[in-house]
Amino acid sequence: MSSYQISKLLEKYLKIIGKKNRIDILKKLYFEDKDISFSDIQREFISSENNSINLSFHLNALKEVDLIESSQKGYRISKLGKTILNKIFDIEHTLNQFNESVLIRTSKYITEPFNIQKVKDYLIKEAEMETFLANRIAKLVECKIKKTNIKYLTTPLMREYINGILLEEGLEEFRHKLTRLGVPPYDTFELFNNESYNPNQFIEKLGSEVSEQFLLLNLLPKELADLYLSKKLILLNLNYWALKPLNIFLQSKSIFNYIRKTNLDISPNNDLSYTYFVKFLIKFQEFFNTINPYFSNDAILLNLDEILNKFILSDNKFNKIVDLLVSQIHIFNLYSITSKIKIGLNLGNNIVFKIIQKIIANKFFTINNSKDSLFLNYSHLNIKNSIIKLLENPTTSKFIDKYIFYNGNNTLFNSNLTKHKTINSKKSNKIILDQILVNLTNIALEAKQDDNKFFEILENRIYSTFDLFKQKKILIEKKIGNSKVWKKIIENLFEHEYNNWIDYTIKSISFVGLNEAVKNHCGLEFDRISQSESFAIKILKTMNNIILERNELDNNMFSLSQAINTISSHDYRIIRNNSNLSLERKILLFKKFNKFLNGGSLFEISFNPEEKEKLIDHIDLILDSDLSAFKFSYY
Repeated sequence: MSSYQISKLLEKYLKIIGKKNRIDILKKLYFEDKDISFSDIQREFISSENNSINLSFHLNALKEVDLIESSQKGYRISKLGKTILNKIFDIEHTLNQFNESVLIRTSKYITEPFNIQKVKDYLIKEAEMETFLANRIAKLVECKIKKTNIKYLTTPLMREYINGILLEEGLEEFRHKLTRLGVPPYDTFELFNNESYNPNQFIEKLGSEVSEQFLLLNLLPKELADLYLSKKLILLNLNYWALKPLNIFLQSKSIFNYIRKTNLDISPNNDLSYTYFVKFLIKFQEFFNTINPYFSNDAILLNLDEILNKFILSDNKFNKIVDLLVSQIHIFNLYSITSKIKIGLNLGNNIVFKIIQKIIANKFFTINNSKDSLFLNYSHLNIKNSIIKLLENPTTSKFIDKYIFYNGNNTLFNSNLTKHKTINSKKSNKIILDQILVNLTNIALEAKQDDNKFFEILENRIYSTFDLFKQKKILIEKKIGNSKVWKKIIENLFEHEYNNWIDYTIKSISFVGLNEAVKNHCGLEFDRISQSESFAIKILKTMNNIILERNELDNNMFSLSQAINTISSHDYRIIRNNSNLSLERKILLFKKFNKFLNGGSLFEISFNPEEKEKLIDHIDLILDSDLSAFKFSYY
């Protein structure tokens, strides 16, 4: 084709595409990238401002030069049309650069002209979008911005604008990846103006909000995040969920031996004197400061009295070391943002009552804080008098609801849980990877009194908890798996290889709303009618069977446990608080459920403080019942 012919052909095409309406039609067909009917195009272009357009005339003109194609389904842009339109986009971009452009204020606090290439790069890098699709969306963004009178955009608003276009285009998956983390300005101002937040707490709160959003929007699969958001499953400490395990149970002897072994100035040959104890206490603090960043909830320090018993001291010196130790733990708890140290003692030990009095004197407990607790091992012989002493003494009885009495023969975690592992389950330290709670009330409402539907949903929920623990394992190993500090903790405190430490962590599956679920499903609470009782037992039996089956299949350590005052807004009790059953019948009923709770349970005994003598009369019944754990609480 000669130069003259090319010029004439170019003139012809320029005349055809030289009208804004025709370019708009090409853009519409380009961005839809599918057949569009005449009526759909008409709705797009015949507006109050442009109601005189002859759409057929413009379509025929474009079709005549092969810029568009038509079929029974409608109109579609041709390959030639796409090529020419891309050249038009380039011309528009060039003109935009030489004329006034939309200004973008970046996160670096500078302004720069809108740049389509940055939009493409953003979509490819952060949304993981293919280049072709990124080009199309970037051009659509540019086109839509030009149609507005916008002169100035911040980067966050620009992202929202892009997200809106992705939603319009049905690209929800990419929009989800681009969702930005952060706290809205209004909420930030509310926190800023709230006098109860000191500067550090203000920063901590904002950081926690972002961490929670990151988990739900970016780390967890959408279907698992939705289970949390819809309150079907409950996750604890959401801000730290992807970062660290939940709890650690430590035998005090293991800490004592670790400190003596790793510190030359506190060698095993030293006398266990008062001076030695002061040195030990400094290292004790250092130890807990070291492990503190790696747990989101509690470090349970069991058998603390066994350490104190090692020191041969006068009564005066003994009182001093107890004071020092308890006060240091209390200070640690006051200033620790995440994990708290909780103490475990053996009630049969003669020094325990003194220790409890020192704990109270150091204001270890807060009356209104339901999460304060002291673990007391009641498995020793002749323990009745020790419990009565706690109930009768004016100082210790004031905090009777803080004591959790546990049967050391069963341990806080039943030995059956770890029987297929090589670790001595009673004496070893343990890590609780996390606790995930199934909302049984939600299942009952969803099942609408259909038994088959209830257990089908329940089974699916349990399998979802397995999936969540799988995600947690991946995230935790990625975050702390290569930490030298964490490796040292594992190698010195646990009886297994560092490379498979996470396989030996306990994955606790629990539940809330058992009473409410049974009442919704059966009509009456399970302490009032045998039909409801049978249904409630079937719930726990089903959960336990699924968990045991998974443990056998994967050689894993999932456990079914009772949620002990974990979420104040949910009912975590087995026996409801206002049940009219006698104490003996409550215990018998509780034990029917307890045999399925291999991860721990707690029987709560509520009483009127004015009827303390009546409660003391029942101590023999309580102790003879061999409960794995129990506590008293006031009406």
